[in-house]
Amino acid sequence: MRTAHHHFRSRARAVALVAAAAPLLGVLVPAPAQGAPADDAIKIVQLGDSYSAGNGAGSYYGPDGCFRSHDSWAAQYTEWLADQGHHVTFVSRACSGGVLDEMSATRAMGGPILTYPGGMTEEQVKSAARLTDECAVPDPSDYRRDITVSWSDAGSVVKCSMVMQPQLDAVGRDTDVVVLTIGGNDLHFADIVKECFALGIRDPGSCRSQVKYAHDRVLDFQTKLQGVLAALHARMRPDAKVMLLAYPYLSTEQSYMLTSLKDRLPFVTGDRYDVSAAVRGLGDEGDAAQKAAVTAANTAAGTPFVTYVDGVKNVFAGHEPRTPDIAPEFVQGQGRVLIS
Repeated sequence: MRTAHHHFRSRARAVALVAAAAPLLGVLVPAPAQGAPADDAIKIVQLGDSYSAGNGAGSYYGPDGCFRSHDSWAAQYTEWLADQGHHVTFVSRACSGGVLDEMSATRAMGGPILTYPGGMTEEQVKSAARLTDECAVPDPSDYRRDITVSWSDAGSVVKCSMVMQPQLDAVGRDTDVVVLTIGGNDLHFADIVKECFALGIRDPGSCRSQVKYAHDRVLDFQTKLQGVLAALHARMRPDAKVMLLAYPYLSTEQSYMLTSLKDRLPFVTGDRYDVSAAVRGLGDEGDAAQKAAVTAANTAAGTPFVTYVDGVKNVFAGHEPRTPDIAPEFVQGQGRVLIS
């Protein structure tokens, strides 16, 4: 259960991110003309995972499971710009649990199951389902409902599966700035959290294996990220900008040693693993991969259209999740880490 304390800390994280990003983001925004008309508005599009969506901050809207918050760091940054006199429009397509492949591909999110009595045709059943709150789709929307019908002796069973459209669909020539965080779920951080930090009996070997799994895929993550940045550049105007934010560390700097049951017996040496050091090292590897992807994308484009905001870890220093009770704050549903 999310407590008021967690809500406060999540919102505080968003505020800290604005503080880290605003100085860099601000230089991308031209000074507005005095009394600029509404059609001169700056369009900001937010993409990515739960870290961008604002999971944990409350005030949610949009598709179920995305946990888009009106208090996300980008939403607060937009408000800050408005306070400076800019005309701003803001669109969020960030969705909790997002991975790099879903930037350019659809994502199945599941959906409710409804039942109807017999005597109805398939089209009648689908029409009735579309009129329900569970299966309705608002207009405009960044998802669709795939409605499937199966039959039983008692009648029909309807599943209304929600399918998210590719996040990149929200970006076009009218976009001035894209802000995003992406990639943590590609390295299976949720599995690291479960094997290394979740409450209960944890095995150093399993934790080590999950960290190694992520380490072995950092280069692939870098290549995919470079491709996403290139795709963004292809959809935007030459003068438009992209801001990629780093992640905070998943653990504090304080050593957290995971030991096997055997190691806890007197006069017996078992397996030991410094989880904090390993996970923070993986975070540094991820930063290096993101920086390399940004450099490569800018070089290929012939212009520095992407800026990497790498001060996030410094902003959060000393305020990372408490170990070993990280799991309730960072893992929820679909086996993906929700970095809020």
